[in-house]
Amino acid sequence: MPEPAASGPSAGVHRDLVPAVGGMRMVPAPDPIARDYLLLALRLDQHRAGLVDGYFGPADLKAQVDMAQLRPPARLRDDAAELRARLAAEIDDPQRRDWLDAQLVALETQAAALAGEPRPYLEEVARCFAYAPPRRDDAEFEAAAARIDDLLPGPGTLGSRLEAWDASLEIPVERLSDVIAWLTARFRARAADLFGLPDGEDLRVSLVTGQPWSGYAWYDGGRRSRVELTRTCPSKRRP
Repeated sequence: MPEPAASGPSAGVHRDLVPAVGGMRMVPAPDPIARDYLLLALRLDQHRAGLVDGYFGPADLKAQVDMAQLRPPARLRDDAAELRARLAAEIDDPQRRDWLDAQLVALETQAAALAGEPRPYLEEVARCFAYAPPRRDDAEFEAAAARIDDLLPGPGTLGSRLEAWDASLEIPVERLSDVIAWLTARFRARAADLFGLPDGEDLRVSLVTGQPWSGYAWYDGGRRSRVELTRTCPSKRRP
């Protein structure tokens, strides 16, 4: 989770550096708003693992959360609301203020749901993503299904044909390691040719099981990334 740029009285002033998670880098010490925002997100991640997609900020904040007693969701909901109320007085930069406000609305919504205060689905989506999805007429989906039906002719239902097409593209588990190594080498060579690879960059690829996705990537900071690929595709549910 990135830390927004500094603004307000501390903007443009030298900020002390503190150790980052992993012990290999130093990062700017967050100002009060950024500090409390990071603590809020890390505390909420303890209740909903994966909410913080990747943390590579100050190590002391992560340690503080890990060592403290679990904070109840209702308290985190209130923490998010209180932090939002501070933005106008503590953040001068309107872009940073708007970004943090949207993030805090989403965190407050997540905490409220965990506290047993769910909102209607569309309202929850709008608060979490700062976007209200429009209602699409069913005819649009029917037209799309008809187009796919034309592109994938054959016996059986459209769902069964899509399942068979997906299966034809799957790589056997026993070949995954070799395919990954081949692809990684090609991608690395291509990136080096087009952009150059920075010193110290590192990529780790591993195979996992029991995940709802076929693949996922994280940036761990310090030019280090990791990719996890599932050994089997997630279950497919089609009509």
